[in-house]
Amino acid sequence: MEFERVGLFHAPILKAKADLDHKEIELYVRSCLSQKESYTSYYDQKFNEEIIAGLPQREELESQMKQLATEYLKLRGAPSRVWEKPTLGYWFSVYKEGDSHTLHNHPGSAVAGTYYPYADESSVPIRFKHPAGNLIQMSEPWNEADVIWHWVSPTSGDMNVWPSWLEHQIGTQGPVDEQRSRIAVSFNFGRS
Repeated sequence: MEFERVGLFHAPILKAKADLDHKEIELYVRSCLSQKESYTSYYDQKFNEEIIAGLPQREELESQMKQLATEYLKLRGAPSRVWEKPTLGYWFSVYKEGDSHTLHNHPGSAVAGTYYPYADESSVPIRFKHPAGNLIQMSEPWNEADVIWHWVSPTSGDMNVWPSWLEHQIGTQGPVDEQRSRIAVSFNFGRS
């Protein structure tokens, strides 16, 4: 008997290497967030706007976020209205030991993404959950790690985008030197 494997419900992640001075952005973001108790600027809009206002290479970063997200939408067959007058919002996170981010998605946007000014082998990966993960767990509990979760280990300069509805999380960051902690610039692009 011959057979063919067919992938269903494909949720691609588009990956690129940003063409920026990652070290300059890393040092700036690390310095800004060292002033706060929180690992992220997401919950403080005024503080986030202040970081963005002084961000080195801001125009280049925003341009590359928009470029990768637009390419993703085109590859997915989205109508041009989604990217012709794009919205872009972003925030900053520095993951020190013990920091994590719960399972979530990005409603109201067309694409979610992250740029990593700094990440290395000690950086906790981002993990994506299969959209039917709960059903798979009920039917195939032996397949949880292989089928339900997809891990992406970031490195400095990586920029990734994915559908905003795809749930993802950051596990708990293990021991790490604070000068080598994972930095993420997360973003939302376009309207769904």
